[in-house]
Amino acid sequence: MKSIFSLLLTGAIALSISSAPAQASNYGEQEKKSAADAHQFLTDTAMLPVRTAAVGASLVLGTPIAIMRCEANRVGQYADAVSTELTDKDGSAPLLLVSIPGQAMKLVSTFGEGLVKGGQNALGAWDKPFSEQSFSLD
Repeated sequence: MKSIFSLLLTGAIALSISSAPAQASNYGEQEKKSAADAHQFLTDTAMLPVRTAAVGASLVLGTPIAIMRCEANRVGQYADAVSTELTDKDGSAPLLLVSIPGQAMKLVSTFGEGLVKGGQNALGAWDKPFSEQSFSLD
């Protein structure tokens, strides 16, 4: 009985010694990875209120800016089209009259386009809080 017990004890000691260097070699890397993960977790947790405030502020302030920028772009395009129509010898005045209802449709479409762009830019504020792009200023 004593010989079997001593044999099992010797085998257990041999197994624990053979696996110890493998654990010791990875121990430093695991500690570094664990510390980096903990640091990233703490950073993300601390930035949560800032990111939430950035998205909210971007939705409130950036969306109207995006709407106005889209409207300004469309007005410029429309002004060029009207000046081309009026300066052409074959320009058509009826086409200008028909375009008046088109202006109302343009206003609705640019409003919707600005809402979409402003919302997309505001959601981009999660990664880059309070950036120019999140307020539709780029």
